Amino acid sequence: MKRYAGARRADAASISAFEADDLTEVDLTAPQAQTESSETYDEENDDDDESDEAADATQINASAPDLHVHEAPSAQARRSLDLPDLEKLAISRGRTATQRRDVAREIVGHLKPMLDPRIEPQNVSREKAAMLSCFRPTNLPPKSRKEDKRHLKEYERLLRKSLKHEDLSHRKQGRFIIQRAKHLTNAADIWEEEILPALETGRSDSRTKALSWKGLPTRCRGRVWAVCIGNALGLSDDTFSTALANARETLRELREKRADGQDDSGELITLASFEAIDACIDETYADLGLFQGEGPLFAPLRDVLHAYRFYRADVEFNKALCPLAALLLLNVGAPEAFVMIANLLNRPLMLALYTLDRPVVDRRLAALSTRCSLHLPELHKHLHVDLGLGPRDYLDAPLRSLFAAQMPIEVVSRVWDVYLFEGDAFLIRMCLALLQVLETALYGNEQEVLDIMAGKDREHIWKRRLFEDDFMERVKRF
Repeated sequence: MKRYAGARRADAASISAFEADDLTEVDLTAPQAQTESSETYDEENDDDDESDEAADATQINASAPDLHVHEAPSAQARRSLDLPDLEKLAISRGRTATQRRDVAREIVGHLKPMLDPRIEPQNVSREKAAMLSCFRPTNLPPKSRKEDKRHLKEYERLLRKSLKHEDLSHRKQGRFIIQRAKHLTNAADIWEEEILPALETGRSDSRTKALSWKGLPTRCRGRVWAVCIGNALGLSDDTFSTALANARETLRELREKRADGQDDSGELITLASFEAIDACIDETYADLGLFQGEGPLFAPLRDVLHAYRFYRADVEFNKALCPLAALLLLNVGAPEAFVMIANLLNRPLMLALYTLDRPVVDRRLAALSTRCSLHLPELHKHLHVDLGLGPRDYLDAPLRSLFAAQMPIEVVSRVWDVYLFEGDAFLIRMCLALLQVLETALYGNEQEVLDIMAGKDREHIWKRRLFEDDFMERVKRF
């Protein structure tokens, strides 16, 4: 127990040393220090290596045959790597026990004592540098060499176990991806041959709903979404062409008015709204590069948004429309996306959000507050009592885009697969699951909560916490 506690302290000390911003790295050039810090620890690790090699062989044989296995770098290449490169290497997949041991030893070999200038304002002498330990503050008495070497061994062992855990997780993920690909391939035939021909009359079929919870195949997702959204407004491709032509003519006239010095603030459609659309497009799924500049979907997205702006001139443009329309365009063409977005935003909750009909929004989200108090009482108290927020306050931004602006594409696509079948009632369950996933990040002040829910820290919070199958299982439990 004492040995394990010492290793935990050593591990914590080394991690804090890496993360401290105000520490200065000391290069130990003294021969004694170099000899001690570069020792390898074969005696206690040989048995572990043999058992790890056997376990690796079993894991590799059990895993899918087409998973990629990375080769270990040569000794010369490893010596040329700096610490950040080694940390990147440490999370790669498919290493053998020998490769994990080499990586762990290389990381341990790069450990150096860190000096806090508040404790050691002067340069450290070579004699003192030779006695410093990576795992103890410099203002405390140094460890004995025996204890220091023992902690280095423990730290190396912890690193190897961590690397092994990473490898097993990657292999498990690889097997899951292969299994899911096989499922979607088989499901695509079922959707296209059996379900789609009778989908308009068979949407309530239990088998169809069960398959929608497992995710729609990409090749037929757009067609299924179109049937589920419907066309209650009776729109067509001609409607899109006419609206787009009128939008272009309106845009030309507004530009002429501005050039003549005329004010368009009294108009139902202003030039500023078209400019806001163009600015919003540049930020839409920038990591994909499909909707910006010369991207293949830049013009279709702009056309859909301009046409809808003219079609619903009474609805003020909101930047949440951009990711919503972009997600549709990833699955259907521009005319179909226009028809789908017009009908989708004509649903009761979405229409109330975009026309700022707050009583209707509050009435439809009232159940969320009640169920949140039952399932997430502490978070409910913080949001609704301490901060005085209502569901409309912190869900307005994500609901306007139907979470396309916040969630990763694969997750929001799965959410839409079910939402378009089950309607607005599904959103209550989905929002509860979302609050549960984000709960630990939502105990801040009002502005922090609103920023998180709006997706301003999407990369670090939403993407790191939301995984499609795990999230959909959470939704089912509500």
